[in-house]
Amino acid sequence: MNNLPVCNSLKEAIRLTFGRDVTIESRQRVHGGDANDSYALLLSNGKRAFIKENTISNADSFRAEAEGIDAIKSTNTLRVPEIYALGTDAGNSFLTGTGAGSFGISVTCLITIRHSLAYSSDLLIT
Repeated sequence: MNNLPVCNSLKEAIRLTFGRDVTIESRQRVHGGDANDSYALLLSNGKRAFIKENTISNADSFRAEAEGIDAIKSTNTLRVPEIYALGTDAGNSFLTGTGAGSFGISVTCLITIRHSLAYSSDLLIT
């Protein structure tokens, strides 16, 4: 991965990505996935970010997800979300990136494609 920060808190991830004075103004639950808790974040600089959280034991799945998205991004064939950082905070693991809508949908599609390719030799993408 391209020097993706691994942070010890969400606060650290936001500051590394957006600047040390930027804070989270609000956090709104985003529904759609069933494996993780997902939130849209409104930041003090007016920008938005997205966070996925799970238990700390699932931290490796977020790293794998970030690596997969980075690999697809490197092909310049599909638009994928930008990953800002991953890490752990208060017993949870997290992954932060671009806006909730595109991130959630893209990740769901990518995971579906990855699983289909891994488990089906009959899959034909046209």
